[in-house]
Amino acid sequence: MSPEDRRTRVIVEQMRREEAAHRAMAESLGAAAMPAPLQTAMRAMAKVMTTLAYRV
Repeated sequence: MSPEDRRTRVIVEQMRREEAAHRAMAESLGAAAMPAPLQTAMRAMAKVMTTLAYRV
């Protein structure tokens, strides 16, 4: 992301805030941490989806 792309940075920051709020709510409702292999798999799939979206 270009340092000059303020619009995208604002959007990404808002997404991060929303994700943090979602995590806090899930934890307050008793959510448990995912096992490390599952976290790794989800991170890899997110990378695949991001790469595909970029190329499409």
